[in-house]
Amino acid sequence: MTDSRPGIFDSLDREPKRREILEVRKRIIAVLKWPVLTLGLIAAILGALQTYQQGRFFFTVIYLGIYGSVFTVFVLDRRTSFSVRAWVLVAGLYLYSVAVLMRIGLSGIGLEIMILACILSAVFWGVRTGLVVIGISTVVIASVAACMVSGILPIHSEHMLNSLSPLAWATAGIYFTLMTVGLVFIPQMFLNRLNDSLSLLEEKSRNLEESNLILHKEVKAREEAEDAVRQSEEKYRYLVESANSVILRMDANGYITFFNEFAQRFFGFAENEILGRNVVGTIVPETESSGRDLQAMIEGICKDPDRYATNENENMCRDGRRVWIAWTNKPIYDEAGVIREVLCIGNDITARKLAEEAVREAYNIINRSPAVAFLWKNAEGWPVEFVSDNVDNMLGYKAEDFTSGNVTYAGIIHPEDLEKLKNQGITFSRYEGNKDFFYNRYRVLAKDGSARWLDHMTFVRRDEKGDITHYEGVVSDITERVKAEYEKENIQAKLQRSQKMESLGLLAGGVAHDLNNVLSGIVSYPELLLMDLPEDSKLRKPIETMQDSGHRAAAIVQDLLTVARGVATTKEPVNLNDVIREYLDSPEFTKLTQFHPGVTIKSNLDSALLNIHGSHVHMRKVVMNMVSNAAESIAGTGTVTIATENRYVDRLLKGYDNVTIGEYAVLSVSDDGSGISSDDLERIFEPFYTKKVMGRSGTGLGLAVVWHVTQDHNGFIDVKSGEAGTTFEVYIPITRNKISDKISTVPIKDYMGNGETILVVDDVESQRAITSNMLDKLGYTAKAVSSGEEAVEYVKENTADLIVLDMIMDPGINGRETYERIVNIHPKQKAIIVSGFSQTDEVKAAQALGAGQYIKKPLTLQKIGLAVKEELGKKQTTS
Repeated sequence: MTDSRPGIFDSLDREPKRREILEVRKRIIAVLKWPVLTLGLIAAILGALQTYQQGRFFFTVIYLGIYGSVFTVFVLDRRTSFSVRAWVLVAGLYLYSVAVLMRIGLSGIGLEIMILACILSAVFWGVRTGLVVIGISTVVIASVAACMVSGILPIHSEHMLNSLSPLAWATAGIYFTLMTVGLVFIPQMFLNRLNDSLSLLEEKSRNLEESNLILHKEVKAREEAEDAVRQSEEKYRYLVESANSVILRMDANGYITFFNEFAQRFFGFAENEILGRNVVGTIVPETESSGRDLQAMIEGICKDPDRYATNENENMCRDGRRVWIAWTNKPIYDEAGVIREVLCIGNDITARKLAEEAVREAYNIINRSPAVAFLWKNAEGWPVEFVSDNVDNMLGYKAEDFTSGNVTYAGIIHPEDLEKLKNQGITFSRYEGNKDFFYNRYRVLAKDGSARWLDHMTFVRRDEKGDITHYEGVVSDITERVKAEYEKENIQAKLQRSQKMESLGLLAGGVAHDLNNVLSGIVSYPELLLMDLPEDSKLRKPIETMQDSGHRAAAIVQDLLTVARGVATTKEPVNLNDVIREYLDSPEFTKLTQFHPGVTIKSNLDSALLNIHGSHVHMRKVVMNMVSNAAESIAGTGTVTIATENRYVDRLLKGYDNVTIGEYAVLSVSDDGSGISSDDLERIFEPFYTKKVMGRSGTGLGLAVVWHVTQDHNGFIDVKSGEAGTTFEVYIPITRNKISDKISTVPIKDYMGNGETILVVDDVESQRAITSNMLDKLGYTAKAVSSGEEAVEYVKENTADLIVLDMIMDPGINGRETYERIVNIHPKQKAIIVSGFSQTDEVKAAQALGAGQYIKKPLTLQKIGLAVKEELGKKQTTS
């Protein structure tokens, strides 16, 4: 009788014939194929060579035979079964390990290969087979050990090691048994775990089949319920299908259960394409164009249709078009009172929505733009019926201020422009009704009282008779543009005025240059003649009169030079209060008060007035000319006030000149005369422009000098004039440098010469003669040439202690080029520059080359004497 109880190893070797486990074992064979063949080939060849050399041919045949058998079976793996390949592999490894043990004992890898054979036997056939192989192996190891220890199996000396020691063999046997017994259980544990997983998977598959069967029954029950519902719906289907509204039903989860024919045509879905699908993603987008969450809305309708009895939302057709539907929603309850479905009836409101959106977008565009839309009635005061909300940004009024009637359109029109607009309304009356549009520009008053310039595109509405009923249009604030246009015109006018005055100045400068040469004889010769005349000579008085006339003429020429924008004198710290006080104590002021006895002149000077960097002489001319001009503007009695003050300008001041930001000393001269007309105000600073009687009260250069001196001092002028009088203000930048001590008149002996040679270079013969005579009088030896070229030729053959060089010579090279050529010949040559014109860039360039002072014609003994003495006294420096 057969024992049916499970064996001792049945719990380990479960389902040994399961197909999946067999596949795992086959894959192990496949993975071991090439490593075993490769390593086995190396081991077989090495072992065969070694045994052949030792003369142990039996082992040579064993090595090659075992490898050949394994190789043949594995190469022909498609013709051999898994079982054969497994037995050949394990047997080959086992026989090879036994042969190694028998040949070289414990010094080889026989034990390791035998362990591998035992593990593979457990993998391929289970733990029981592995344990059997381990037992056989233990007997084999003990037998080989006994044979070697007793000498039955000879062993070569190089492999002897511990192979003759019984203790070594015992240790190796124990190691082999423990190692193999432990390792053979590991593969089986893995296979058992795989077997458990496969069993669990089979169980889940069976459960899934049972669930599918239950689900199939539920679906069938649902279909039967739906059939019952469809049968009850037959009574009203015709009515629903023939309706011109979208009618659908959806269940409590939003799945469509009914979709009428109109809905199918409207949305583009066939019935079989839409039924059973959720409304979200088919005819309702998840999110509306506005961003509203429609999926949440549908969920709300399904849960509480009464809350959403009516709603409007965006829908979508099959072709992607977005449409708007107004829905009415009604719940359908089951017998238990639970919502089973929702009946939804919808009507297309897309056209209405688009119209509303267009109006809303147009309104938003207007409100986002800087322009304001108005509609006012053609009635008394022009009451406003509509205005866009952005009127607040433009005028400060709210839209309701207008639409409530608190503010009318006529009420915000600037009074000076209201009549003009009323006349335009008359022009576009029904008698001239062929035009319904006009454009105008006018001013309005904002809520804060400020005037704003508007551009208005105005349309008119007419009734059936042609009468204007309303005005409508868009107004734009152009205040800044109007200001910019005005500013541009103002700047252009000032630029033209500046260019005109510059041109006149150049003309005046040319005239002054020529007059200086003419006046030199009138100014210089009387001085020389008076030095030789005795004090009681009858000729002294006429000559002094001639000299005084020459000086007055030279002063006029100086004014012309000032107009030419050239100030030859150097600038230094000056206090305007000192200038004014000096003028008020001068003969010129006394003469002015005598000529205008009815004019009272007052002063209001700031005691803490800061200094300016300027020319004392030229600023005195400014004061004199401004006071004279103010006094002459008064007919009869009146008052002229001279005032000074420190003024800090922290923003651009727009006046006759635009005064920039900075610190200024301000000179103002005010009168209570008749004022200046706007036409004259534009030209008052032009040279020779005057309303006065020529020859009696001036030359027409007074205010031109004021303007040019102010410009030369980097200052500004402002003029305010009206019926109460005129005020001139001159702004000159301040300096914090202190005023130096005044230099008194120098005695002639201090600038006399000692016979030094002075070369005079001038293109005008009279000027050469005058300058040479002065230098001779001062004790110098004067030489003279008429051009720069002659001067260059002179210094090639001769020397001069100093050259008096005219700057402007025509024709030929000028003073700067002359001096440049001379210093190429004599690098240390000293020179001073004289000219009847202004101190130009050419003068500065000559000074940069080493030339000394610049002195202005007409010359005086002191002026030229001091300049020559100073230059000769300078130490020479190497170039």
